Amino acid sequence: MTDPTAADLPAVIPGQVTVDEVLAEVQLARGQGAPVSGELVSPLDELASTWTATLVGTPQTQATYAKAIRRFVAWAGPSAGAETLSLEALSAYHAHLARPTPDGRRRAPATIRKERSALNALIRWALEHELVDRRQGELALSVRLPHAKRAARERPTALTEHLYGRLLAAAEAQKTRDQVQGARDVAIVRVLGDAGLRCEELAHLDRRDFLPARRGARVRVLDVRLGKGARQRHVRLTPSAARSLVAWDRARTTAFGPAPADAPLFVTLGRRRRNGSYAHPGRRCHEPVLDELVKRLGRRAGIPAELRRAHVLRHTMATRWAARPGANLEVLRRQLGHADLKTTQIYMQADDELDEREVLAFDAGAIALERDAGPSSG
Repeated sequence: MTDPTAADLPAVIPGQVTVDEVLAEVQLARGQGAPVSGELVSPLDELASTWTATLVGTPQTQATYAKAIRRFVAWAGPSAGAETLSLEALSAYHAHLARPTPDGRRRAPATIRKERSALNALIRWALEHELVDRRQGELALSVRLPHAKRAARERPTALTEHLYGRLLAAAEAQKTRDQVQGARDVAIVRVLGDAGLRCEELAHLDRRDFLPARRGARVRVLDVRLGKGARQRHVRLTPSAARSLVAWDRARTTAFGPAPADAPLFVTLGRRRRNGSYAHPGRRCHEPVLDELVKRLGRRAGIPAELRRAHVLRHTMATRWAARPGANLEVLRRQLGHADLKTTQIYMQADDELDEREVLAFDAGAIALERDAGPSSG
């Protein structure tokens, strides 16, 4: 009996998984939808992708954990495997997170704890499914962040009233060049800077979340359904912010036609063509889009570069609110969606100039009282 030649063998052995099928499964596990040919992923990346597919929780939490793990995978390198989930590697990664970023900023302790929480969840899952050595995994879970000396928390960076006014003026001026983009930009700045929303809260708003005015109510409300920690709240709008939203919705309808109630409240526009239409309208405005918008307007308004970030507008709203005489911190806490009033109190930290004015005012009152009492008879 002669040996079969290559031509006699079937192209695919029944039951055999092809390379293309393996690549397709990996790509689908990574949540990309369609396979790509020839892409190489590290064993750690495959492990992390499988774990990400098992996540249960709010969409925001799932996205946060997935991004944190992708950052760790990128740091570990293209040849990393399950052995990277070790005490030594995690200690080195913590040191990396504690160092300043390329643009000179330091990550907040809360950010580092969030990264660690995602890694802990991955390690526990890998232990449960016996994908890492038990001793290795337990040692990795034992890594603790070093205790830093407790320092006074700095008041968040915010725009002054003057700078905030200049930013709004730059957005208004945009209307002369592009009515639709200008109306959208004004509304975004107002919602961030007057109502204090987080960027991702704004990104997930739908048109239906701009609630109609209730009978007898003097302000309109945004229904924030996807707040931090999956908390839902109603955020009251200043009349200026409400008017800007109405103007944006009208400009949008004129440009693109009526939008359904579940359409994003704010959308990207893309490049404007010569005929006045837009290249790629309709996507949600997530934080990178909002940062770019504030950066663009901030340059035109002459705002310092370090303040040209969308999240600065949330701090601006809170700082302006807290600076008002008799400011109600509990109402501010509800507006901002803070779980703890202590978080809101950072906007009320001592200001040296304000302290001096208060002491002088108190002393002036005391002198007046002594003058009214006249000389002592003792």
